[in-house]
Amino acid sequence: MGARDLRECLLLQAGRDPQAPPGSGRAQRSVLSARRPGRWEALARRLGLPPEAVREIARYIRGLQPRPGSLHPGERTHYVVPDAEVRLERGELLIRWNAELTPRLTVQDGYERLGRTDGEAAAYLKSKRRGADWLMRAVEQRYRTLKRVIAAIFEEQPGFWGQGLRGLRPMNLRTIADKLGLHESTVSRAVNGKYVRTCHGTFELKAFFAAVPLAESGGGGGASSLEVKSVIAELVAGENKGRPYSDEKLAQELSKRGLQVARRTVAKYREELHILSSSLRKRVL
Repeated sequence: MGARDLRECLLLQAGRDPQAPPGSGRAQRSVLSARRPGRWEALARRLGLPPEAVREIARYIRGLQPRPGSLHPGERTHYVVPDAEVRLERGELLIRWNAELTPRLTVQDGYERLGRTDGEAAAYLKSKRRGADWLMRAVEQRYRTLKRVIAAIFEEQPGFWGQGLRGLRPMNLRTIADKLGLHESTVSRAVNGKYVRTCHGTFELKAFFAAVPLAESGGGGGASSLEVKSVIAELVAGENKGRPYSDEKLAQELSKRGLQVARRTVAKYREELHILSSSLRKRVL
């Protein structure tokens, strides 16, 4: 139920609050309508209530929320804008940057001309120009490193193009660091918070490094967390809607496919996929 004005909004709140001070709805309406709020004695006589009771109602009403909807903010929607698009065309890996996210740093021509003159101001501008050159080189080096890392990631995941998430194999930061001759921390910083768009969807780069162990019957190795999430989503989509899989049952089904994943890990991945628990899925359906 909505309110048509502030007065009705406050009255609705008071009427639904079990902890509201004793007093009829008429008393609350009278307090809200009082032209001179300080004359509680006269208002109390008219209502047949003690003056202190009227003052208590007034104090309570002043503590109500004039905008009750603000107490229940909705969840913010977070939109992912990929930093790059990665495609495989005729066996060649193509990486195209998102121009809107790529900073363009330049030095204005006016400062260039002043820096070529003599004097104290010119010396100051030359020192600042050296700093600007360093910054532009650092940004350029950062994108060159990120491009090399992206290329190395997808070179190590050839099965991704044909099978999507199911084609991923375990990979860690050291694999890429050794391949490129970089430190693991450099690779970690390069992929942190970066997303790429592919023919199979948009993914965070660091997700390609997560892995979970395979069952012993699977011959060792590991599986990408993205692959496990893909299987979980597939199992939930095909489950009996009257008897949805519990997290324990999902772990058992994964084990049958050679993915030995703990129940708590299944619960974590299910929540990251925004899939409700089995009891809630059953109730919703």
